[in-house]
Amino acid sequence: MLSEGQKAVVNAQMAAAVEAQAVRPLMAVSIGTYFHIITDSQGNGNVSDAMIAAQLQVMNAAYAGKFTFTLLGVTRTANDEWASMMPGDASESQAKAALRKGTKSTLNMYTAALAGGLLGWATFPSGAVRPPGENRTQSCLFVWQYPTLVLNSFPHDRI
Repeated sequence: MLSEGQKAVVNAQMAAAVEAQAVRPLMAVSIGTYFHIITDSQGNGNVSDAMIAAQLQVMNAAYAGKFTFTLLGVTRTANDEWASMMPGDASESQAKAALRKGTKSTLNMYTAALAGGLLGWATFPSGAVRPPGENRTQSCLFVWQYPTLVLNSFPHDRI
């Protein structure tokens, strides 16, 4: 769980992001996207290519005219520890260090079982709270069972 201080930082970042949306690009920005499917050693948590395609459709519809998300690739990894990661724990850092692809302008989406009943979380490209020496970049991680449901269930249906 996030501490009160971390919650305040996230809330401030979200407020700044909402304000920044007042400036819109003249044309849609294309964002290369990788999906990293993390399962346990029994294969629990596998996400089909059809679910990935459906997720991209949701994202492209939600951000139509502003952003387009293009699938660059999919990785599938079986790792019991990573499959049940929590925000900020060692397994999250290890998984992202091992699986991340692309540049700082590439979006990496991860699916896993996630511990603690979480539906998911995201990290921002800059200003994120992180331990010294940790170089986390933007990503979105969500529970594998319902990726499109998760992103459609919250106000503004945005990730």
